[in-house]
Amino acid sequence: MYALVCAYEKTGDRQSSFCRIHQIPEHIFGYWLRKYRLEHPQGDDIPSGFREIKPEGSEAGYFVCIRHREGHQITFGREVSSQYLRALLSW
Repeated sequence: MYALVCAYEKTGDRQSSFCRIHQIPEHIFGYWLRKYRLEHPQGDDIPSGFREIKPEGSEAGYFVCIRHREGHQITFGREVSSQYLRALLSW
C-alpha cells in the first residue's frame, strides 16, 4: 500500500480522484496515508508538496514591493510581518 501512497504524493491529484482511479475506498486509503506519514514524519520518500518560491523583485534588492494603482510605491529591503503591513496601510 505504501507504493500507492508514494504514487499518490507524486501525482498531486486529489485524494478522491486518486482513489476512484485506483478503485480504493477513500477511508482505507486515508488510513494508510496517515499511517505512512506517522512513520515517515519528514517525508523521507515523498516530497512535502511545498516548494521554494522567491518574491517578485527579490533579485532587484527588495523583499516586498507594494504598488498602488495611482502610482505610489513602497518597497522593503527585508521581510516584514503582515501585522506591520496592515498597520502601515491603515494609517
